[in-house]
Formats: sequence, structure tokens, C-alpha cells
Amino acid sequence: STAELLAILIRVGIRGESAVTAGRKLANRFSEQWHQLRGLSPQELKGVSPAVTQSSYAQIMAGIELGRRIAKLEATHKRATLRITSSALAIEYCVERFAALAADAVQEEFHIVTLDTKHQPLATHRITVGTLDASLVHPREVFRPAIRDAAASVLLVHNHPSGDPTPSREDYQVTDRLTEAGKLIGIQVLDHIVVARTRSLSIRDAT
Repeated sequence: STAELLAILIRVGIRGESAVTAGRKLANRFSEQWHQLRGLSPQELKGVSPAVTQSSYAQIMAGIELGRRIAKLEATHKRATLRITSSALAIEYCVERFAALAADAVQEEFHIVTLDTKHQPLATHRITVGTLDASLVHPREVFRPAIRDAAASVLLVHNHPSGDPTPSREDYQVTDRLTEAGKLIGIQVLDHIVVARTRSLSIRDAT
């Protein structure tokens, strides 16, 4: 369990609190917000459990950093071989790539993923922050980075902070407008993915 892994990193407890108890306290405190753990100071972790010493704090941070680097290498390898050829693969990619956006963002954000001729991701770009509106998401701003990337196609991505990914009327309008604009300049809009805490979906599949 996560508590047991943390206990291994803490290694040694103090009088009145074992490493196992300390690991359990940290696991309970950060069970839904693990991304916050990396940014905490030794004093803040010690406030959760007095068994977190300077040494165990350094070991916890080293474990987090090692895990982050391994995950980054795995993601890089996966992206190098990934081809987004279906809505299911588009959703799978966006759920992983935009996990923090789906879970933590308090405002809507509109992003694009640029893809090459083999439908492999090239890059991601944030276009706007705020309520999605067809009048605010201008094709010029959306396709400018796609042209810079020499992209053959793009994925549209935005989040619903409410947690409900059901597309709104504006979502459909933005999708239709950008799809038509893409046809004019020769860059295909493959799909529009809505990511949210509860689940994610394809607007192409929802129509």
C-alpha cells in the first residue's frame, strides 16, 4: 500500500510513533492530493507526523523525484510509439496527459494537441483560460501553433471543472467552427475531448 511505501522511506519512527503509523498518517492526509506532497517543507510534513525527520523527509522527496523521472521516461517512450487513430485512443491519451487539468483546474482551459502525418503527438498548447465560448476561441489562435509545429492534424481538449464532461451547446459550436476552419487550411481536427474528474469523453462520439 502507499502507507507501507511511505513507511519504508521514513524507515525509523520515534518514541510514541512508528514509521508505519507515520506512513499511514501521510497516506490518509494526502490520499486525494499526492501532487501537493512534493512542494511541502520538512516542517509541514512534521506537522502531519512528528516521526518525519530531516533524513526521512529527504528520503521521501528523493522517492517522489525518482518516481517522477521514471514516469517521465515511460511517458516519453509511450508518446514515441503512440498513434491516435480512434476516439478511444484520443481519450486515453488526454486522460493521462491532462490528468492535473481534469482533477485540479478551477477554470475551463482550452488546449490543442498537434499531431504529425502518422497521428503521433508533437506538442500540446494552451490556447485560452476561462469559459469556453465560440467567440473567444478564434481559429487564428488555435491553428497558429499547429502551423508552427507543421502539424497534419490536431486534437481539441478542454476541461469541465464541474466534473461532468457532458458537452454544452458552446462545446459543439466551437468544435464545428474549428473543424470547418481546419478544412480551409488543410489541418484536420481529429476530435474534441472533454476531460473531467469523473470521466472523459469524445464530442465526436457524443454527436
